[in-house]
Amino acid sequence: MKGECTIALLAQKWAIARRNSVLALRDLRAISTQYDTEECEQALKEYRDIIREDFDDAEEYKDARDEAWDEFVECLEGLAGEEEEEARAIRKRLR
Repeated sequence: MKGECTIALLAQKWAIARRNSVLALRDLRAISTQYDTEECEQALKEYRDIIREDFDDAEEYKDARDEAWDEFVECLEGLAGEEEEEARAIRKRLR
């Protein structure tokens, strides 16, 4: 993973780790001084706001949570792409 960007590592982590919105939010806040994490925080909030009582059955609830978590990870992946573009631009300027 040498040379990979910080956010790319976070995206990989949360794509495979056990879902934990509290720890994920902590990770977002840790990078929020360097990156605009507002969209990712919103995606995570949407995940956290899904409650069982809003669904007819457990399968629908699970599907909604899965989809919301995937959207959070996709948001991180998008942010990682921006971070990589920024890193490339910096490397180019340093040449």
